[in-house]
Amino acid sequence: MIAAPLPTNERERLEDLYSYNILDTASEQDFDELAELANMICGTQMSLVAFMDEHRQWNK
Repeated sequence: MIAAPLPTNERERLEDLYSYNILDTASEQDFDELAELANMICGTQMSLVAFMDEHRQWNK
């Protein structure tokens, strides 16, 4: 499989992500409400808020 090229700001994006201390944390009502709002706006049955570092995706 061909890997997608990294964005030019990837280092800054990861630094920002880690500064939030959001990875490996429990579910939060604010993110649940944001996902529900996305459901209503997009007319979908399911949505989620995800944070991605260089190796994994963390769903809130």
